[in-house]
Amino acid sequence: MAELPEGLTQKDIDRYAYLDAGIKKLVEEHTLLNDKIKQKHKEAGIKGKKTLSYPSDKFGTVIVTLGEQKRLVLEDLIKAYPVEKAPQFWTMQFDKTLPDATILNKYKTDIVQTLGVKVSE
Repeated sequence: MAELPEGLTQKDIDRYAYLDAGIKKLVEEHTLLNDKIKQKHKEAGIKGKKTLSYPSDKFGTVIVTLGEQKRLVLEDLIKAYPVEKAPQFWTMQFDKTLPDATILNKYKTDIVQTLGVKVSE
């Protein structure tokens, strides 16, 4: 086990792990409810950009804002305009997976702090 830096307690780490696990569960549930709300409005024929108000026993009024966005179907666009047919739409990109580690390590100069936490079950 690693020793905790000064000013950081085991209680802090435990609380962080507890919150992290809870947030992940809440995000999953939030996503499912988001999808359900959109689907049920769609099934009810409620489409387009709308703002609807629903009363809530716990939260006063819940405002649901529905919207629509056109999304690009990139696969279809690529099929319709392959590089051979429309080279003007294509550019070459640098593939950073091709140079070996010796070359790549020369250009790793920016150092950023990161944080990753997992809670084992």
